[in-house]
Amino acid sequence: MPIHFGVNSTSVDMVVAGPNEGTNMSPGLFTLSGTMGATYTSVYRGIAAISFSGSNTNNSFFKDNLDLKDNLAPSTIYADKVVEIVDTLFQNQGKNQRVLPLGVGLNVNFPKVGYESVDDKCVDPIFKQARLTGMYATVPDMKYNATSNSFSWTTTPVDTLSTCSNGDCTLPSENLILGHTYCQTSVSVFGIDYDANEILTTQTEKLLTPLFNPVSV
Repeated sequence: MPIHFGVNSTSVDMVVAGPNEGTNMSPGLFTLSGTMGATYTSVYRGIAAISFSGSNTNNSFFKDNLDLKDNLAPSTIYADKVVEIVDTLFQNQGKNQRVLPLGVGLNVNFPKVGYESVDDKCVDPIFKQARLTGMYATVPDMKYNATSNSFSWTTTPVDTLSTCSNGDCTLPSENLILGHTYCQTSVSVFGIDYDANEILTTQTEKLLTPLFNPVSV
């Protein structure tokens, strides 16, 4: 988006996935979400991509009226904010340049808006730069209910995800933005280079030195 059709080929400048109903935050959901899957699959194939997810409740039976004139409808608000981000990227795109750097994608999570927000007051959530990891970042988990002898879906914070290894460590996590602020949208930049950073790689190499440089007998 936009898509350019040539005589014998098609080129895609950007892939937009979502908005998903329900947020997709933290690395645990990064690999679990179909919305995120479409995004990072596009990114590692060289196509810029953004994943959008909303805090609105499930609409399994498509009950929304999709009234574009209803300024309190979550679907309308999300649609406007998606267009705002995409338009901004293309407006700032230099001539003959990519929309986003090669190997880079965005993960965007919207808060509850319109009819689902507190007192219907959140209608234009502000964008805040965030990171996938950090304080309150979680992993998918199961919670046991002894009364019903059953398990239910939950998410659990873990120390590993609160430890910053890459990127700007001063940025708040997506979970902090969505769970502990009002009317703010998290925008996180992710990369497809799955290698550890240089410091962690060097530390680990030292532990493996006997394997890489065995002592001759």
